[in-house]
Amino acid sequence: MATLLDVSLLGNFTNIFVFLFVWLVVFGILELTHIFGSSKKGLNTMIAFIVALLVLLSKTATSIINFLISPFIVVAIALFFIFFLVKMFGVSDNATSELIKSPAVYVPILVVAALIIIFAITNSFGQKILEQEPLTDEDGNSTTTVSSTETGGFQDNLYDTFFNKKVLGLIVVLLVAVFAIAFLARTPKIG
Repeated sequence: MATLLDVSLLGNFTNIFVFLFVWLVVFGILELTHIFGSSKKGLNTMIAFIVALLVLLSKTATSIINFLISPFIVVAIALFFIFFLVKMFGVSDNATSELIKSPAVYVPILVVAALIIIFAITNSFGQKILEQEPLTDEDGNSTTTVSSTETGGFQDNLYDTFFNKKVLGLIVVLLVAVFAIAFLARTPKIG
């Protein structure tokens, strides 16, 4: 039954969306960085077009970008509204640019972007790696060891690995170490 919010037809156009997304992002990066010199719009357009076509030919790259588009759009919209609110309350342009340059702002954004990219890569390669043939030595013996996370599904294995008591303990120890180093490395404020 067709509804007002039924967008399943858009699934047939994912390759077009990926092509346009890659083309625009690569073009924007080339225009921003002036790698090939300023006022080379035609060359930048052609290079972006070729890169978008090459990405479209790779099913793995297309699936990674399909996974990346949604979270990055959500993050971009959230950042837009945050900066909109900052500007709405009368913060000057200089203060806003200083805010963007602050490590307290751009480091979490980079961490979120890195996590989204890691999730996209594991989403694309995870099950393929799991279904590969086991490695063998010269005698034909398997060199892989059986673990408690060896199941048929990549997501089940990922869940079992992340919520293993040894991994959770290691994460707690690493977090304690990171915060201890951060607090010990700070310069004290005198005065």
